[in-house]
Amino acid sequence: MQQLHAFVILAQYENMSMVAQVLNTSQPQVSKLISSLEAELGVQLFDRVGRGLRLSEHGRLFLQYAEEALNSMQRGRIAMKNLRNSLLGTVHIGTFAFAQAVMPCCLAYTEKNPHVNFFFPQNSNIRQQDMDLILAPFTQGHYTSEGDFPISFPILEEDFFLVLSPRFRDYPLEKTSIDLRETKDFPYIIMGQFHLSPNSDYSLVQTIINILNFTPRVAYQPNEFATKMLLVDQGAGVAFLPTVCLSTAKLLVPDLRVFSIENFSTRRAVVLARKKRTVLTPAANDFWDFALAFFHQPPDTRE
Repeated sequence: MQQLHAFVILAQYENMSMVAQVLNTSQPQVSKLISSLEAELGVQLFDRVGRGLRLSEHGRLFLQYAEEALNSMQRGRIAMKNLRNSLLGTVHIGTFAFAQAVMPCCLAYTEKNPHVNFFFPQNSNIRQQDMDLILAPFTQGHYTSEGDFPISFPILEEDFFLVLSPRFRDYPLEKTSIDLRETKDFPYIIMGQFHLSPNSDYSLVQTIINILNFTPRVAYQPNEFATKMLLVDQGAGVAFLPTVCLSTAKLLVPDLRVFSIENFSTRRAVVLARKKRTVLTPAANDFWDFALAFFHQPPDTRE
């Protein structure tokens, strides 16, 4: 960079003595910098005219690159100065079906730390070792992946609903709840059979079998939310949806009918959980502390 700086200034003044004054150094040092740059490039950057200097054709060509390099370095210095007290990095949150529950918190955090990015994998096949935090259903005193993400706090409570499209069955508008026994012959669209978690779609089916003494006919088993809702929209069957997913589902299926479930408890909590602090990045640790305050939880001093 010293070579480039000396070269650009010499190209402007074409006088070694003037360059030495600008750089607060000696004329021999300026000459050394220029000579070493010319040796490195293998070309002559200046033509000697009497006691003066003039840019050569090679020098004119190289000048634009030298100026670009110095300008780029200056922009880099400014950027680093602006980021000196800012957090950088990516927070990986396994959200599965619960992305909407944490989104307002992430947006508020981004306003405070605009250089921290978020990654929201919602596929149950994502490796847990790649996640910093997860959102998980909490039922019967436990939640998914509790062993790998041992520290948690609840962010919402919700119920499951039965949803369908009028293309499947056009119920009267005044009907807002349903007894699951009415659905024993309906085709169900179910997620979660191969990734069991408390109160997932498939776990609800198992509970229906145990409590209501009939086996729902599982006709479709998508592995992601959009496909599930596409099937509902086409009238392929009925599906379970938790509260947190209803607003997104209505965007995908504008005429979606939503029924509360009679005489059958589907209540659950959703928790935000983390790994031990010692394996989290600074950005993930900082977001966790921010989330505690956002969801009105006490400060976390646990490992």
